[in-house]
Amino acid sequence: MRWRADQRKELEHLCRYITRPAIANERFKRNRAGQVVLQLKSPYKDGTTHIVMEPLEFMERLAGPGAPAAPTSDSLPWRFRSGSLAGRRLALNRVERLGILI
Repeated sequence: MRWRADQRKELEHLCRYITRPAIANERFKRNRAGQVVLQLKSPYKDGTTHIVMEPLEFMERLAGPGAPAAPTSDSLPWRFRSGSLAGRRLALNRVERLGILI
């Protein structure tokens, strides 16, 4: 998006939009046990209106999934593992491309 300096109302709207929290703070509470209680916007089909979770679980859910793990040699097909001939060739090709002296 692009706004001119004289479009103050549009700029303000954009700034408010990008700085708003992901979830409304008013929907979160802590119960006496210290758990996080999230009030749902609308009830689930089974009638659930609140979700109760431990603080750590709440932070994990809020953060979302992390980056996928890097592949290990065990996850590669057998022909590309370091012990195989193809694996050694693959490693040598990488070394040559990078200009590393052995």
